[in-house]
Amino acid sequence: MEDFIPYNRWLHQHDEGIRQEYPDRPTEAMAQEMGVNYYTVSRRATRLDVGKSAAFMHTSWQKGSAKKGGWKKTSEREKVCEAKDKYLQEHFATTKNETLAKHFGVDVKTIRRWARRLGLVKSEAFMQEARDRGRRKSYYTPEQIAYRNRRIAEVYPDGDEEALQRLSEELGIGLGCIKALAHRIGLKHNRIEKYTPQFIADLADYFPTHTDKECTDHFGIKKTQVQNLARKYGWKKTHSHLRSVYDSNVKAALNGKRKRSAC
Repeated sequence: MEDFIPYNRWLHQHDEGIRQEYPDRPTEAMAQEMGVNYYTVSRRATRLDVGKSAAFMHTSWQKGSAKKGGWKKTSEREKVCEAKDKYLQEHFATTKNETLAKHFGVDVKTIRRWARRLGLVKSEAFMQEARDRGRRKSYYTPEQIAYRNRRIAEVYPDGDEEALQRLSEELGIGLGCIKALAHRIGLKHNRIEKYTPQFIADLADYFPTHTDKECTDHFGIKKTQVQNLARKYGWKKTHSHLRSVYDSNVKAALNGKRKRSAC
């Protein structure tokens, strides 16, 4: 088994061969020899600014013309093109691109290109049918959705964390999903103030001269809650407290540096 060659390495090791052979050789034959896709060779040649020679293109055109019996008269070719355009105009709006591609013996990209040239688009009925085919069926029945929305409407607006948690267990969905569904049906949560005036006053006195962690440990609330309340009421740490914290951090850093240097 040959060693795997990363794509970036392949690009550079075949550049010189592409420059020399691409103008006068079929791209498919080169792709097979290199062990890559036809379009990989074609894209790399474009990046290297290498194209097919005029002699090669003329020879390819002659071979293709011979296979098809040649275009003896321009009018015959025009008739074929007109028939193709007419068929597309009649069927493109209501037919899958894959079906049209099989009919003409081309790829889907060619069908799209022909349709753009003719200004054709799919009908709204066809697009709606395609969306319906691709839409995943809902896990819930309409009755279950109605019940879920009704329960959210009953509990969510005035519910505290405990009530919302019970609702989450009842409906079998997370709190984040409940909030998203409530927002979708136009409900807002009426936040209940759970801190008493005395609690706020005590925290306001304690906060300026203590760290957030000390406030958390002393009052039994989360650090984020302490910071949210500080932002809400505009509490600030005192200058002396901030200086004390700074000196403590510097001292700890110097001690750690001395220990590392001693080792």
